[in-house]
Amino acid sequence: MTTQIAIIAFMLIYLVCLIVFLKVFKIAMLVFSKVLTERMYFLACTKKGKALSKKDFETILQVNEKLYAFIATQSCRGYCYSICFGMCKALKKGSIEFIAIKKFNMDKDGKDDEKAFTMHVLYINNGWAFDTYSSRQYPVERLHEIYKAKVYKVFDYDSICDKSYDEFRDEQEPELAKWCIINDCFMSWKET
Repeated sequence: MTTQIAIIAFMLIYLVCLIVFLKVFKIAMLVFSKVLTERMYFLACTKKGKALSKKDFETILQVNEKLYAFIATQSCRGYCYSICFGMCKALKKGSIEFIAIKKFNMDKDGKDDEKAFTMHVLYINNGWAFDTYSSRQYPVERLHEIYKAKVYKVFDYDSICDKSYDEFRDEQEPELAKWCIINDCFMSWKET
């Protein structure tokens, strides 16, 4: 009987300590798990491909730490215009490609919205693309297939090297807006 009481008391003490530990360190554990997952994804997925080499990532880190942090933590989703522009400028090579990608919105009946597109920008190098939405690298043609893309324009490094992001945006926005209207495509110039 004494042994059973001791075991139950030990289990209760252990449970109380565990609950206190979890309450005290909950935020720290969540932050740690988020950082760990981001790092694992970055190493296992983001860095794999031929658009960006290990040296390219080092260059981005040296030239623009904020840009590197956005890419390394998968925070670049929704900022494709400025992220890809910044990558091209930092690396001084490659190009940025504006594409209309098909939205896959389902209506009440489970049917795709066949008409709606949204503008997306890819960083292109060596026939491969870095996609800010997935934070992954793909062969360009494969990504076009995945997104059912309509290509608007490609801008190589030489055509943007002397421009700031704001200058580039102001120069390109009117023509892109017209193209988007004709092609039933949404666009939004966000900045990081």
